[in-house]
Amino acid sequence: LCEKIRTKKSRSIQSISTRYQPLNISTTKAKIVWTQPDTMARGRRNNTRGAGDGALLAANRAIDKEDEYRRGVSKLQARTTVLAELLTSGGDIENVFLQSGGGDAENFLLECRNRVKALAEGNAKRMYEIDYFLEAVKEVKSEVETRQYENGGGGDNNEEELGIQKSAPNYEASIHEALVRARERGEADESRVPVEKHNFVI
Repeated sequence: LCEKIRTKKSRSIQSISTRYQPLNISTTKAKIVWTQPDTMARGRRNNTRGAGDGALLAANRAIDKEDEYRRGVSKLQARTTVLAELLTSGGDIENVFLQSGGGDAENFLLECRNRVKALAEGNAKRMYEIDYFLEAVKEVKSEVETRQYENGGGGDNNEEELGIQKSAPNYEASIHEALVRARERGEADESRVPVEKHNFVI
């Protein structure tokens, strides 16, 4: 029985650890994706207002998915909490292992608890990364809207209409640069609750 519990619990923790890696906005960041490749690529090639409009469309879609991003992390945190409760000191699982007399029971339980704590801390970081990502998206969206307004609603094309060749802005690069700034501001904010004190941390 002890061995079955050990194997099942280890696989469960391993599964969650593998499935949910630390958030990385440059890839997926908990399914946060900043891409409208077809629209943006066409805009850059043709230098038409499609580039700016495509960026605004992508920004609005990302902002609208805020609840979806947070629900995904919250579901993961709920699973992590269940694991933590099962592994609590004095709990049934601990008693089974200790009563079995296995020499590595305490070390195994300690390893499991440490991994669950790391998962919970990762979830807290994911929530902050969602904040930074959305802040960056809104910043770039505002810049695009301002540029379009200054060009009289013509997006980035007034120069083209006058026969002036001008490359459309690289919005993918802009969003990543804005993300770096948002993260730096967030980490420097003294009013921000440190990750280790976040209510997700176990």
